[in-house]
Amino acid sequence: MPVESPPKKRVLVVDDDHDQRLILSGFMARSGFLVDAVADGAMALALVGAQPPDIVLLDAMLPRMDGFEICRAIRSVPRSRHIPVIIITGQIATAEARAESNAVGANAFLEKPLRLAEVLAIVHRLLGDAVGAPGIAESGGR
Repeated sequence: MPVESPPKKRVLVVDDDHDQRLILSGFMARSGFLVDAVADGAMALALVGAQPPDIVLLDAMLPRMDGFEICRAIRSVPRSRHIPVIIITGQIATAEARAESNAVGANAFLEKPLRLAEVLAIVHRLLGDAVGAPGIAESGGR
């Protein structure tokens, strides 16, 4: 009898920058994940509600609703509050931004430019411990 491989994990990439979204979603797909990629918070929250991902890679600076608000919304719904969220910023990561990421329940905080191998390592770590309490992992990105 053939051995079935486990189902692929689903990643939601949220970034309004088309190129960044393409790079990150393409990398995650090549790394063996099913990937949904959207450009704004409303689409992200709709997808989280309809088909919850296993993890969310979330840009901090988005139009209309920023990544911190989206993370807070994900955490406010029992069905999605366990989903790991990595907040990604293209801005200089200030102590305030890191503190806000922690306050809204993000599991990790990364700076662009991303080191894709590091993103993948953090994703794997968080998926192995998805039920645990949020705790911030940090990256200098540079």
